[in-house]
Amino acid sequence: MSSEAYQAQKSSGLFPSKDERWFAMIDKNNSCSTIGFEKRMDEYDIVFGTANDKGYELELNLFRTRERYNYHKCEALRLLDLRERYTDTRIIEMARLMLGDSKAKATLGGIRIITQMKHDVFGRVFGKNFHRVFGKLKDDILK
Repeated sequence: MSSEAYQAQKSSGLFPSKDERWFAMIDKNNSCSTIGFEKRMDEYDIVFGTANDKGYELELNLFRTRERYNYHKCEALRLLDLRERYTDTRIIEMARLMLGDSKAKATLGGIRIITQMKHDVFGRVFGKNFHRVFGKLKDDILK
């Protein structure tokens, strides 16, 4: 998300209210895409909204969450890049092609293939089964 988009969303009804906790990836150069992020790592920051919650702010500081997320922003950007490349619509279309069925989303076979494709692309099952790091970061981004 670019800093301009961040400011626009913040002032719109699309942005979480001041009573919600959130975090966002900010692109300092206002790029609309994470594609090619590997060459522009320093152009991104992760910011947190604390929902005016002193306990949450204390938790962020105690566990150094801001620093940890920004240190590992490469993983966050990789997940955002995958999410940009493999939208739900694109995954459904791929499942339809695999099944040769234009209604794949509604069938049991379609649901299984869509679920498996998401697991394969985003590595959810692999990460949980083999205790991969970044579990919370991954869950936060892919929700």
